[in-house]
Amino acid sequence: MRALLLLLAFLELGEALNVLFYTAVIGTSHVYFLNSAIKALLKNGHTVDVVMSVYNEMVTVKLQEGVRRVYHNRHSDPNHWEKNAHHFSNMFEKKWTSFGQFEHFQVTGYELCKIALKDQKLQDFIQNGNYSIGVTSDYDPCGGILFTASGIASSASLIPTPLLFRQVVNSGLPSIASVYGKMLAPENDGSLLDRFVNLLRLTHYHYVIAPKWENKYNELINIKYGSNFPDVATIERNLDVVFANSNEILEKQRPLSQKIKYIGGIGVKQAKQLPEEFETLLSRNSKHFVLFSFGTQVPAEKMPKTIRKNFVEAFKTFPNVTFLWKYDNIQLDSELFDGVENVQRLQWLPQAELLR
Repeated sequence: MRALLLLLAFLELGEALNVLFYTAVIGTSHVYFLNSAIKALLKNGHTVDVVMSVYNEMVTVKLQEGVRRVYHNRHSDPNHWEKNAHHFSNMFEKKWTSFGQFEHFQVTGYELCKIALKDQKLQDFIQNGNYSIGVTSDYDPCGGILFTASGIASSASLIPTPLLFRQVVNSGLPSIASVYGKMLAPENDGSLLDRFVNLLRLTHYHYVIAPKWENKYNELINIKYGSNFPDVATIERNLDVVFANSNEILEKQRPLSQKIKYIGGIGVKQAKQLPEEFETLLSRNSKHFVLFSFGTQVPAEKMPKTIRKNFVEAFKTFPNVTFLWKYDNIQLDSELFDGVENVQRLQWLPQAELLR
């Protein structure tokens, strides 16, 4: 019944509900995705509050207009993420990915949860909201802990990516190591060696990573709420619905639970009128156009110059194709683009409008 209530909350109901999002702020795209869910709820008359668990202080957060209340849970050091998140320091360098995989995500989430559990103002914020539903981003269990402590009857998770391995485990589903590796692991060619490494990674997660962090969070719970409070494994297993930003047609076949709901496409923007400057670009005498962008977290200046040069040389071999390249610093590399007529560097690209 609670799961049905959660699903209906994203549709039109006769009774307006109070919904709380506890969301990890990691990247700009995560905020866009959150806004899509918020917009759907507001459109149908529900009230939405948001607790922002700020992993990445470099992300500019602009929430959907109409959100009632917002609370920020953040580190005292505004440069914490920049100092500790090195996975984008040189994204074109092939590195060995440890079995732990991006330990700083787990450390950051844990440290933020410690701050949250000590913050009485945050807990009062949640207690006073009279929420029907709590929705957490599920990168760490802190949202679920706070929902449970505040007596929120129904809970769900909402992530802007396909299913994470921890969500599969928390849902009580088996995962075949020969087929499913870790999302952030290097590429998998399906060889016997890769399957064996996948098995080692998943075994390491089940028997080392998961117990380690569950114990650390359970220690926080015992200190704050006492030994009778549900443990992390129970809290996460009791999520009513898991919303994944993917399409089940595109997913590999796997055992599924009724609580897993695919909502891929909810964040797709409606294309607007293409700005005039881009209309002019697309009217060029060119047979084809290619939109070339690595996203907001991988600016061109972080790309080694040799790689930028190699891209330019490759593009020059296709004179009938115009490449629209998202380039954050137009002043950079002017000598590389001298005389290259089929590459247009732009600081901003309206992707939805260009791909319409």
